[in-house]
Amino acid sequence: MRINNLIGSFILRKYYVIVKIFLNYPNPGIHSKTLMPALQSIWFVPHLTVCIIAYALLGLSALCGLLGLYAIRKGNLKEDFVLKTDNMVYIGFSFLSLGLFCGALCAKEEWRALLDMQSQREIGISYMGSLPDLYLF
Repeated sequence: MRINNLIGSFILRKYYVIVKIFLNYPNPGIHSKTLMPALQSIWFVPHLTVCIIAYALLGLSALCGLLGLYAIRKGNLKEDFVLKTDNMVYIGFSFLSLGLFCGALCAKEEWRALLDMQSQREIGISYMGSLPDLYLF
């Protein structure tokens, strides 16, 4: 019974996607193609690219880790495989750190431009002044 539910939900999802594609196909111009102003930073595309590379590397290293567990069970795990997987994790976290840094620059630039904020010193003082209020609730 459970397998029938899984197959039915899979078919229903595919049907939904096909219907959405064909409903949007005749008139695709009704959807806005411009990004909202907060996403129009020059740091947005590098942020997304670097984060996607990081997630791909970390996902691949997780799969290699599972493959390593299977190799341990079979008794034929090689040291070279472990070192390559370990290096993939280091490279993935490096890319993730760089992606978060690009995202922080993107957010800082766009929120400052979007809201026409005050100077950094005044923002910091007002933020520090509101911290005690957070702990009262």
